[in-house]
Amino acid sequence: MRPKKFSDLEILQVVRQCLVEQGGTVSTQYIADQVGVSQATLFKRFGSKSNLLQMATIIGPQAEKAILFKQKLDQGPTNAPVKEQLRDLCLDMLRLFDEILPCFASLHASGMAFEGPVPESAPPVQIRKSLTRWVETLQGNGRLRAGIHPESVALTIMGAVQHRPLRIHLIRDTNLTQTDEEYIHSIVDVLWMGLTVHEDRGDIG
Repeated sequence: MRPKKFSDLEILQVVRQCLVEQGGTVSTQYIADQVGVSQATLFKRFGSKSNLLQMATIIGPQAEKAILFKQKLDQGPTNAPVKEQLRDLCLDMLRLFDEILPCFASLHASGMAFEGPVPESAPPVQIRKSLTRWVETLQGNGRLRAGIHPESVALTIMGAVQHRPLRIHLIRDTNLTQTDEEYIHSIVDVLWMGLTVHEDRGDIG
């Protein structure tokens, strides 16, 4: 009987579970046992423990959700009110960060650093680029304030969204007073004051 073949994403799913359970000090032998492969197989496919944990954190099982979110951004803005679209996108982004940041928290606690820069194909990089294009499209057709670099706008949006899960998972500040939905509505209201092209700061289609 041939041994079962595991895809990279299937392996990274298990690695992520091990990382959340045991932190960055989890051994590759333990991971290999949980996956059902040898340590040699893990190193052959991922190169090193650090790279394995990095891939599990930024490309792992949440990759499918990240790809779907990127595809949503790549479809471009709709005719719906921009503020409403921004709320929907930010809530989707918040749910992604809620999955990714517990792994980052585990790695941070163990003192482990990533090897080299994040690859261009990594979901966080691709989402940043897609959100930048989404903002640029709205600026180009006059539905968002021009004159602000679209990448700066994208990074500001991403930073505001990820701050809540960062505080919860990394700092352990769990006594926040708003729900996820209330938080998103609040930060979009604040961001909107700087993004709208209308002097009255009202919504625009």
